[in-house]
Amino acid sequence: MRSRDPTRSAGLRRHGRALVNRRVYSLYQRLRQGLQEHDVAGLRSSDTPTISHVAFINWMESVSHKLARAEGMIGHVVEATLLAPVDWPHELIEKAVEHGIELVETELRTSLGHLDASEVSRLHAGAATAEVRGIAGETVRRLLRHVVRSLEIKETPEALMREVRKTIEKITRLRLHLMVNTGVVRAVNAGKLFAYESEGITRVGIEPEWMPDTGAHQHDHMADHHRLNGAAVLLDARSKKAKRRKRTAANKARRKRRKTPEEEILETAFTEGSAALGGGLAVEIAGELLKAVLEPEEPEPTLVNVLTAGDDRVCSDCEDIAADGPYELDEARDLIPAHPNCRCAFIPFGDKRFAPVEEQEEAEEWE
Repeated sequence: MRSRDPTRSAGLRRHGRALVNRRVYSLYQRLRQGLQEHDVAGLRSSDTPTISHVAFINWMESVSHKLARAEGMIGHVVEATLLAPVDWPHELIEKAVEHGIELVETELRTSLGHLDASEVSRLHAGAATAEVRGIAGETVRRLLRHVVRSLEIKETPEALMREVRKTIEKITRLRLHLMVNTGVVRAVNAGKLFAYESEGITRVGIEPEWMPDTGAHQHDHMADHHRLNGAAVLLDARSKKAKRRKRTAANKARRKRRKTPEEEILETAFTEGSAALGGGLAVEIAGELLKAVLEPEEPEPTLVNVLTAGDDRVCSDCEDIAADGPYELDEARDLIPAHPNCRCAFIPFGDKRFAPVEEQEEAEEWE
């Protein structure tokens, strides 16, 4: 059973992450060309010249000059790949706001084509652009840290690029993905609140994300990266081999387990009464009962609120926020997304279509 996304924004978020991946790939290729092929940082020794035809590199120059040259190259590459144009998230955020208005049209069964949400789109697009600028600045800072380290320990350009690649994957790509996921959800809910306000709705509730709790912590690569980035995400990423080993060990332990006195009495009683019950029938019944005792059936999956995509643990923050509703519109604007990759959504308060099943049945009884 797949998780349900109340914001219905999976396509927008997937498109945004694709835009990020193309820019990050271009960033890595240009850095590799400058730091490894052209050896802009001057890390190779004079007896192993670079494969490029750049003639201005002087291996006898000071490390400060090498660092300054690498800093200029890195800054130019980051700006050309991550910040050109600087407002590239605007179109994505604008579509997310429009999507939020379309969700309200479906919920309220009305037409809202007359609404002008340009101010809302510009506000949230500006916030996304500021996030991209911050990520670009952090990328430059960390890359320069690796260059300084390589100059200090006289590391090769190939070794430097290995560290650069780690930074690009764990910092740049991850944070841009988080910016896209969180920014889209925030824009969708901003569009919904704008539409609710235009329709005279003053109080809203929150529809949390739901997915089945299978009793095992599912692996999610985004949540796994959150942990690397210091986010408050708890995840037990068990591989298929680890699960298989655990299942095998449990089966061996069950086979070795000694029978309890109650099980021995039950087996003896059915064995002694086998003649009266027709022999094999009693043995077959006893075997089925013992099998039920020794190998109980697994419980059926239950539905729970979750923290992020792929995590089957309940996020107490989202659970509390949803339970404490309804909220006034001004109070609700800053509630969600409550954490990275949050996919909760606002719903109009008081609409029977969005009430829990128990409340709907109770209302029908009194009608």
